[in-house]
Amino acid sequence: MFVVAALIAGACVLRLPDLSTRPFHTDEANNAYLLQEWLGGRFRYRAHDHHGPLLFHLAGPVMRVLGVTSVAGMEAPPLRLISVISGLALMLAPLLLSRYLGRIAALAASALLAVAAPFAYYNGIFIHESLLLACVMGFALAFWRARTDGSFAASVLAGTCAGLALATKETAAPILMLFVVSAWPGSPQPLRSKLLCALLALVAALVVVTTLFSTFWKFPRDAFALFKAIGPQFARGTGTEHAYPWYQYFSWYLAPTQLGLPWAGWVLTVGGVLGGVLGWRSALPRALSVWVILLVIFFSALSYKTPWLALAWLAPLAVLCGIAVDRLLRRRAVLALGLACACLAAMGAEAWSRCRTNSVEPGNVFAYSPSSRDLERLAQDLASITSATKEGSETLIQVVALDYWPLPWVLRRYPQTGYWSDVPTLENNAIVLLGPEYASAAGPARESLKAYSIRPGTLIFLRPPTAK
Repeated sequence: MFVVAALIAGACVLRLPDLSTRPFHTDEANNAYLLQEWLGGRFRYRAHDHHGPLLFHLAGPVMRVLGVTSVAGMEAPPLRLISVISGLALMLAPLLLSRYLGRIAALAASALLAVAAPFAYYNGIFIHESLLLACVMGFALAFWRARTDGSFAASVLAGTCAGLALATKETAAPILMLFVVSAWPGSPQPLRSKLLCALLALVAALVVVTTLFSTFWKFPRDAFALFKAIGPQFARGTGTEHAYPWYQYFSWYLAPTQLGLPWAGWVLTVGGVLGGVLGWRSALPRALSVWVILLVIFFSALSYKTPWLALAWLAPLAVLCGIAVDRLLRRRAVLALGLACACLAAMGAEAWSRCRTNSVEPGNVFAYSPSSRDLERLAQDLASITSATKEGSETLIQVVALDYWPLPWVLRRYPQTGYWSDVPTLENNAIVLLGPEYASAAGPARESLKAYSIRPGTLIFLRPPTAK
């Protein structure tokens, strides 16, 4: 119990301190505005560019308890706490596999999930990934018990977790399917039991999916919206958006940067491979190994890539790494223990650097298209300008840019804000924020424009009110 408490404390130390200071990512800002739609009873699932509703169904009640009714009242920490809690649930999940893994392997896996930089970093961001991983791991746990014991209750739980995962993010579909392909063979249950378990799981998943996508049947026509997303999501995954070569994940997680060696990537990869080899004769390590291989192949084959998608196979790699620790401790206890402690220390230092001191700096591959710390300077300058005007926070703000996210989050407390992709009439009494493509629209005031970085390579220019 003491070890588990220590793991939770260590995980919190890496995740909690930066919740209010890390710049709000573009995807977080987008999710905050979708959450505002949920609070206003207008949230509807978009099949192409937005993910499932579960994150908003969880965050919405939290905002209401806090008295928040719109994005203007939102703050980063309460939103990000949902991901932190999901990350803690993921970290503790291997302990529920102790029966199949062994106690030492389960504890080692939990320690890796607590300390590894990719998990610590993305557990502190208001995006869908941490919640997705927690639901997927819950599915894997319940599925394995149903596969091994023929438990009908475990089958229903597996279906429920699958439905929750599918209602979180569309990538759950291939992740879940590939686990079934990896884990189903070799099940000791008779065919009739297998079919009944599968039927119970499918029914439970369908009930959860349709209920959540329809917002608890408030919008019945959206109940099967997930299935309509198959075409758009496939086109997105194979299109030109965020397109990278097949080896990009290896580059992100194994190539050294100016911030040093990516310890988490190397430890999880080498340890996971070793755990797969040493545990191959056992059913669960073999299933996890096949799952990891299939996931790497599948996501590497897609042109669409972001660093957080790799968490899908890094999580089972952590479990395999725990198996490696267990097997090595049985053979050379002192050497294995020393090596494990050294790796954890290196990973902890890396996580602290990536999550705290260099959370949005160049070289931090987890900070994919991060928001700039320069946004804080912009917020301060806007507050200074508006406090000096008669209108104050009601000052008109005109944003004219083709790419302005995450500015809506920075400007969320200025109700008189408008956004244009073409140059409108620029009001003299307005604060004008111009993208580089429209800087010339400032006219004579162009020479006095102040520049701010909102994301790497993306600038915005500020023109203060010109009216006397």
